[in-house]
Amino acid sequence: MDANHLAATFLDYSVAGSGRLEAFVEGDTAKPEARLALNLPRLSLGRRDGTAEYLSGRHFRLETTLPRFTLDPESIPVEAITTRIELPIAEVADISAYSDYLPLGAGLELLGGNASLTADLQLEGLHVQGDMTLRAFNSDLRVGEQRLRGDLSLDTRLREGDLETLTFDAAGTRLRLDNVMHEDAEGRRVQGWWAQLDLERGRLTWQQPLNLSARFGLAMRDSGLLANLFLSRAGERPRLARLLTVPMISGHADVDLSDNRLHVSDLRLIGRNLEILADLRLIDDIARGEMYARFGALRIGLALDEEGRNLQLFRPRRWYQSIEEARSEMDSRQPLPSDWQQEIEEPPAAPPR
Repeated sequence: MDANHLAATFLDYSVAGSGRLEAFVEGDTAKPEARLALNLPRLSLGRRDGTAEYLSGRHFRLETTLPRFTLDPESIPVEAITTRIELPIAEVADISAYSDYLPLGAGLELLGGNASLTADLQLEGLHVQGDMTLRAFNSDLRVGEQRLRGDLSLDTRLREGDLETLTFDAAGTRLRLDNVMHEDAEGRRVQGWWAQLDLERGRLTWQQPLNLSARFGLAMRDSGLLANLFLSRAGERPRLARLLTVPMISGHADVDLSDNRLHVSDLRLIGRNLEILADLRLIDDIARGEMYARFGALRIGLALDEEGRNLQLFRPRRWYQSIEEARSEMDSRQPLPSDWQQEIEEPPAAPPR
């Protein structure tokens, strides 16, 4: 059947366009299978509730197989239904439409740029897996207070997905930034910066905003962008950021993206004569956290809060470790008391003689 107005829904999305819907009865004549195939040469894709349109595409195909032919599809258990969804060619006119998937206040924003997207999903009952690829060129991004322009590649691997909760194992996903231009601590433009983030293990909940808890492997051309991010409100920013910018760094971090915050914990980066340990929280677009840095013989600690920064030069490694130990003993969902750093840093009063 050819029609001008065909539509289908999957996950949280709706596709619509002109195309062909075909029905096949195949297999054993006593217990034939049924197969439905929807082909849309051109389509638009948006939210199921119609509040946003994300992309236009070509050659969309959705194919559903039922274990038996019936005029009452509700009689077939959902676990027995399989579906394949293919979107080989899609164009995203403006990636800023996807900013709704980033938690407000987490310091991350897609500001603009166009992109291409491909998707291949397989559904078996309420279980889903698949791959999606996004390629964006000359895109504008914001990370903390820094604006970036460059190329973005996102290769998403979704495994062990649950359609009821929309949660997935996202291990194997890779985010890469290339040909990035940003400003250094002194306001000069830096070009050709790159970074690669490999999701080693973690779970993703596909909702607005996204919820992600994952372990990442990191590699970057240099540590300048991270140094600027952590030192954005430090009075010594230009001097310290320049000192802590070294080429070819790598490491790992745990990332928790949820609600209105981004929490980067257990961050460890190493490079030429440089080691950085950090716990960084971006909440309501304000950076808070602690950092320890070792560059050659220099060792410093830095604490950030809503009031500004606190530089630690006396035994900074011990100071940072004491904060980590204190944090591990507290419920991560409970806010730390306002004077917790002071309690750690000040030695107990000597008993009276």
